[in-house]
Amino acid sequence: MFYSAILLSNRGKFATIWLAATRTKRWTLSKRDVLHADVVILSEQILAPIVQLSLRLQATLLLGLVIVYQKKVNYLLGDLNNLLRLLLVNHNALSSTIDIPR
Repeated sequence: MFYSAILLSNRGKFATIWLAATRTKRWTLSKRDVLHADVVILSEQILAPIVQLSLRLQATLLLGLVIVYQKKVNYLLGDLNNLLRLLLVNHNALSSTIDIPR
């Protein structure tokens, strides 16, 4: 094996992206785990590992990293859509109650 079992354990540094890449349909990542994963640091650790990793393991970890990044982007998009909706609602409420003389 080209990896240590500690890296992929539940508390290992690659645990979240390993589970994202190898999960089944009944298992999903929690939002906290996704937002806690640092994509930049994890990608650097995958591409230049301290311990030698097999190419297949690196590919699986990169797939998991892409899935985590996609979930992060979807969470950001949802938050921004909610913010935009709230701003539009508040703007419409304020503009209908204030009469500006011309």
